[in-house]
Amino acid sequence: MFEANTLTRSRHIIGTPPVFHKIRGMYPSLPVFMYRHAETENWVLAEWINKDSGLFVEVLNFGKDPNVFPPSLRHELHRRMDDSLSPERILEIIDKEHYEHDRAKTIESFRQVENRERWLRNKAGPAAVPRARGFSLK
Repeated sequence: MFEANTLTRSRHIIGTPPVFHKIRGMYPSLPVFMYRHAETENWVLAEWINKDSGLFVEVLNFGKDPNVFPPSLRHELHRRMDDSLSPERILEIIDKEHYEHDRAKTIESFRQVENRERWLRNKAGPAAVPRARGFSLK
């Protein structure tokens, strides 16, 4: 249900529309904030996972007018906030983000090695450069 995002100042414009103060009053202990998405212009309620690194999850999309807060949206907000992030869930999300980042770095390193070997083989001939053993991206 929750997917981690990283705050990007050019895409996520933090603001405090009037509805945010109501939500803040309902959930004073939760690290929530609202932002307007620069491309879609939708207002989104989000919860910080790690404010220092800008890591957050979206809780509820309010559309273009954040001050429209009908009972159905209130009900959805309560349901989602009740499912809010436990410390275990936060660690699971962060671990997934780190795994994907580390995996991408590893693949990039393998590609660099393969590209270097390919370049050397083209320059010095195939017999001059043995293939790296133990991994393949194919």
